[in-house]
Amino acid sequence: MAKTIPPDSTVASVFAGLTNKDKYVRWALQKMRECNKAHGDSTIRIGVSGTGGKPSYQVRYLDDGDVEVFGSYQDNGDPLGKVLTQSTPWSTADMGFEELLNFYSDAIGYQGKRI
Repeated sequence: MAKTIPPDSTVASVFAGLTNKDKYVRWALQKMRECNKAHGDSTIRIGVSGTGGKPSYQVRYLDDGDVEVFGSYQDNGDPLGKVLTQSTPWSTADMGFEELLNFYSDAIGYQGKRI
């Protein structure tokens, strides 16, 4: 049986093992952009119940100092249902929008404008 990923995993720490690296990060960044537009910021945490190939993810934002969930998604960007959202063990670590964007840009060798 495959081991689950560590509880403090991030998109960056599981990137090498993602099944569809480009699509996963592009979908995640799009959801984070939507959150940024609506709430001014965003962070992302991944589900840590799997092996890291197709982790679900949760986009969050701060509202008056409280962390709120913008949405929880499957690896392909489709929303998770309420039951899965509540039962998924989420990582204890997160990445901000710019952090993920810069990580991904570096990972693919992108040299252009980032924000």
